[in-house]
Amino acid sequence: MDEAVLVLRRERWNEALHVQADAFSEDQLIGHWAIGGRDRRERERRVRRLFELFKGTASFEHAEIHMLGDASASAIWLRPPGHFRQPLTEQLRLLLPMLALLGGRTARTLGLLTAMEKQHPTARDHWYLLGIAVRRDQQGRGAGSRLFRFGLDRVDSAGSPAYLEASSPRSVPLYESHGFRVLRVLDLPKGAPVVTAMWREPGSS
Repeated sequence: MDEAVLVLRRERWNEALHVQADAFSEDQLIGHWAIGGRDRRERERRVRRLFELFKGTASFEHAEIHMLGDASASAIWLRPPGHFRQPLTEQLRLLLPMLALLGGRTARTLGLLTAMEKQHPTARDHWYLLGIAVRRDQQGRGAGSRLFRFGLDRVDSAGSPAYLEASSPRSVPLYESHGFRVLRVLDLPKGAPVVTAMWREPGSS
């Protein structure tokens, strides 16, 4: 039987963040290039802790987090205005915890986030898919597609456009099949994997 999709209360957000960490520990952009670590377990710990740090920032005031009932997949959406922005005061507050977590990878991770933030569209309010993830042992079973479709139905019900960054060229055709179109390949720090900015008008399919 298909698991229900849950819109999580804030006190359950960490469950969804654990799913994100499990999946993004093997992501070429986030897990390997930006955050790094001795092994997959350390990368997972670092990704989870980083999400937990950002959970307390102003950007997450607009967060809506979805998860399948069996905790096999989760999605983090930022409702309109849809911008992931870190004011200077928040950047300073996060600097020491990030240094303690990432050490020499801190500058690389901050450089990546800053570059993505600068190229984020601002002309129109939108829903921003910050991250969609499926646990590594559950991938290929349709969980991500179900969760993605649920989120897009909510976006369409609100009559809003949507934005995401595809961190793998292989995922671009999948997003295009759901109505997203390519805006640009992002200009990122030297050596970073290719990331494609994509936009979807409400009701597109």
